Amino acid sequence: MIPLRDNNPARSVPVVTILLIITNVIVFILDQVSRVSVAYTVFSPVYGSVQQMHYIGGLSNDYAMVPR
Repeated sequence: MIPLRDNNPARSVPVVTILLIITNVIVFILDQVSRVSVAYTVFSPVYGSVQQMHYIGGLSNDYAMVPR
């Protein structure tokens, strides 16, 4: 079960935890903002010319380990 209450009062504010959460949110926002959408046209024998959108760039695309 998830603990819902605790009898031990906190003596201080969890500064490191709050800073880690803020840092993760900022990096996530930067990753989403730094992506660029590119449109290209693909020919399909069934549907003809189809325009598709592809997102390139971004922090996760540049620095993440992406399997082949």
